[in-house]
Amino acid sequence: MELLESARENILKNLSEPYEFQLEAKPYSQTDSKDSFLVQAADIAAGIASKILETLNLVAVVSSFEYVTYNGRRLSVNEAEEELRLLRR
Repeated sequence: MELLESARENILKNLSEPYEFQLEAKPYSQTDSKDSFLVQAADIAAGIASKILETLNLVAVVSSFEYVTYNGRRLSVNEAEEELRLLRR
């Protein structure tokens, strides 16, 4: 969450600097999904990813989605396979 908040803060800062005004937004943790279809879509994707992770594995999650962040870093299928090998040790 901290990474997302930091990235959003930087984006808003870069967008507002040339125009000398401040863009502010509620932290993601305080955003109600009823207020945004984008947050609703993220909630649905997270639910689907959780179910795939429970029933299959991390490789299946990475194979099912275009962009997967795991422990703060984006994973490829090869990296997900390596994570599984490390977890099985």
